[in-house]
Amino acid sequence: MKLAKGTIFFILMGLLASCFNPPEFPIVPEIAFKDIVFTKGSTGTDSLILTITFKDGDGDLGIDEGNPTFSSYPFHPINYFLELDGDTTKISTEKVYKNVPPLIKINKGQSGKLISVRTRNKPGYENLPAYNCYNYNFDSVYVSKENKSIFDESYYLKDSLVSSTDPTIYILLDTFYIENNPNHYNITVQFETKNSPGTDPQYSPFDWRKEYCTTFDGRFPVLTETKVPLEGSLKYAMPSSGFVDLFSGETLHLIIQIKDRALNLSNVIITPDFKID
Repeated sequence: MKLAKGTIFFILMGLLASCFNPPEFPIVPEIAFKDIVFTKGSTGTDSLILTITFKDGDGDLGIDEGNPTFSSYPFHPINYFLELDGDTTKISTEKVYKNVPPLIKINKGQSGKLISVRTRNKPGYENLPAYNCYNYNFDSVYVSKENKSIFDESYYLKDSLVSSTDPTIYILLDTFYIENNPNHYNITVQFETKNSPGTDPQYSPFDWRKEYCTTFDGRFPVLTETKVPLEGSLKYAMPSSGFVDLFSGETLHLIIQIKDRALNLSNVIITPDFKID
């Protein structure tokens, strides 16, 4: 069974941003359900297409993927951890160079070694969780020369980058202990399947990250560059080749929430029940 998730994409519809007698909305975004449609793709990748409406008083909705601000704290994708003398310290990443992925960011007073899946074997760290998709990520990590002390020869040094103007950057490839940053995404989608009548609870969450190491949370682009009240519709398409195999005959609903650039959370909405077939 193929479960590959395709690229989530967005279509903005019916955007209203008036400079004359603009509507008055709260600066905390508000959303409402509009539609949900399941479509079968000709190439084997199907799509679940959600449409929501939104209102926002200051128009700070959406993330510019080309802006390095949104690759750094507080919008970075992953938190990493350092270990030292039985303690752990959370660290983030920051975008420093245009053509280089974000680097590990070490603040003043932080020290130790990057926590990996092997750290569980060290005294004092036995309570770290065993490997799972929530707490560990097999990936490359970029470390500047000034922070070289956070790794040693026990880590796999995949490569290094050197130029005449930039410092050496080390590329480590390992299974690191991580925490997914909830502020990285500006739309979250929780799938729930309906249980048999009379069952308590009535719905059970389907955890994509736990089951398949993926998520349908995502980022929608900047809706306007000016600070004005916004009202409109957003279409959110979630492609996957595994929907039918997983949910055929099941009744589902989705739980949706969005976030603005000031990290204000919208209200939570729940879609009506639907089936995939």
